Amino acid sequence: MQKTYTIFFFFFLIIQLVDAQNDRYDFTVSNEPYVNLTSGEMVNFAPDADWADFEELLGLEVDFGFTVNILGLDGEDMFSFLTPALLVSSFDDEADDPILPFILPTTTQIQNRGMIAGNDPSQIIFETTGNPGAQIFKLEYRDVGFANESFLDVPSQNMYTNFQTWIYEGSGCIEFRYGETSITDPDLIYDGDSGSASGLFRSLTSQLEGDTVLYAIYTTGDAQNPTVFEAENTTEEAGIGAVGFPGEGIVYTFCPEIGVHTTDLNTALDWEVFPNPTSDNLTVDLKEIPFANYGLMGMNGKIVQKGIINSEHQIIDVRDLTSGIYMLSIGTDEGIATKRFWKK
Repeated sequence: MQKTYTIFFFFFLIIQLVDAQNDRYDFTVSNEPYVNLTSGEMVNFAPDADWADFEELLGLEVDFGFTVNILGLDGEDMFSFLTPALLVSSFDDEADDPILPFILPTTTQIQNRGMIAGNDPSQIIFETTGNPGAQIFKLEYRDVGFANESFLDVPSQNMYTNFQTWIYEGSGCIEFRYGETSITDPDLIYDGDSGSASGLFRSLTSQLEGDTVLYAIYTTGDAQNPTVFEAENTTEEAGIGAVGFPGEGIVYTFCPEIGVHTTDLNTALDWEVFPNPTSDNLTVDLKEIPFANYGLMGMNGKIVQKGIINSEHQIIDVRDLTSGIYMLSIGTDEGIATKRFWKK
């Protein structure tokens, strides 16, 4: 009877995990083929529009098609997306000093290549896919240039990049997917830094003119396999320590940390999940616990697999899962423990 109750209670909690996320994020880097959006809607702007013109920023806004918690606030759309930082419009515009949540796919200022005569204009494309509850908002910057090239004495737009931002309704995860990029003059593009960083941050409006933000998580180190800097009430500037620009196929995933309203085994239980990433099998080493229930959840918030672990070294077949980030949760009479893994 106890096991039956545990199984029921465990999977009830699994369904509630997304609602129990907090305001901090985990980071994973992976590699997937870059695929252009094919059925999205193009953001409307003049073919020769100057994206460094502040007036151009104010009129552009896109809806997700759903509401999702981003950095602790419920968001439905974003704007100011001709600058590196995308502002999610989930802030209280009636507050004296509202908290502003930002998504940062790159720290390099981008530019419309069409502002230089003879170039095809850059494109910004967006679409929302999937069914309600498991939708994905996708925003693509296609063949965009870099603002620093247009500030030269003889302006040019010869260098370019492609990247996408994905926002998952079910899990609140945010992905940056990078495509073909050509940077032949890094000193010019990075403006004295050694590379481009990516990440998330939230800030009081009053802090935007200063050096402090309420929370930040940014990539640092080699852009092809970075670590992250994460802090609260920090003065650390995004981009410090970043080296290079993410290569084609690189995917950065930021997912809200998971918290549950029961005993948290993550700090009490010595357990391992390997290999990570994996392409076929996942080994769960519980070491101290002989029995547990498990569930696998995708970033869309749906349970894709569940079962029972009844040995210290349980092997779970994940060959049929599509490539991506998954959450493995185990449940016992004492509580829940969760780890993320990447299926190649």
